[in-house]
Amino acid sequence: GPPSDAGTFESHLDERNPTKVKSAKPSEWTRRAVTHYRVLKRTAERTLVELRLETGRRNQIRVHLADAGCPVVGDKTYGAQTDPAGRLALHAAHLEFAHPLTGDHLSFDSPPPAKLTRLV
Repeated sequence: GPPSDAGTFESHLDERNPTKVKSAKPSEWTRRAVTHYRVLKRTAERTLVELRLETGRRNQIRVHLADAGCPVVGDKTYGAQTDPAGRLALHAAHLEFAHPLTGDHLSFDSPPPAKLTRLV
């Protein structure tokens, strides 16, 4: 898991290859990406982390966790060694955004599926 119980990952992401986004030095080809995290639970094998996106870049969470040495479980593209759930162990538990036409504030919550909660 992440080295501390809470913190922020910040980098610039190169999204020119959509199947393998990567961190890179700032340039005209990169975009700033910021992810805040909080560890909810640690076990000997895995860590449950709550993430809040300040920016919304392609594969941002996957790249930031891989760069920190703790790739998303099941994410073989970014370095995971196992896939016990048969899918990425990544779940959007809460989403908020403005409706694109009305501007109304929309908020959605979704509990994680049992397939993921059994992992930690």
